[in-house]
Amino acid sequence: MSSENNGARIAVSADNHEAFIVITAAIGVTWTLLVLGIRMYLRTRLNGPIGIDDVAAIFGTVREISPPSF
Repeated sequence: MSSENNGARIAVSADNHEAFIVITAAIGVTWTLLVLGIRMYLRTRLNGPIGIDDVAAIFGTVREISPPSF
């Protein structure tokens, strides 16, 4: 066996800024899920019933975090 690790690592170099894109996407998805969770909590516990705008927010979130084949 080789001591070389050929695993998929994301590194920043002079020509490759892939890591920044992955980090930004992860933060965006996390932020979106957090905001949707807070929104659903407020709608179900404090405010009124879930409306069409909430359905649109849920659909948009599912569409965002699903694979591109969706």
